[in-house]
Amino acid sequence: MAMFDIRCPKCGGFAQSSNLTCSKSNVMCTCCGAKFDVKVTSDSSKTGRYTTSNIH
Repeated sequence: MAMFDIRCPKCGGFAQSSNLTCSKSNVMCTCCGAKFDVKVTSDSSKTGRYTTSNIH
């Protein structure tokens, strides 16, 4: 299964790698320290697309 980089919605920095099979909460950016939630869909593991919310 492919791994995708999750990028920070605030600064664009690397947060973590994931296969995007399940949603995650409190993902933390390694550059600016922002925390956010990642929501995936059933196609995310194929397309690499996800949405972010609850940025703090």
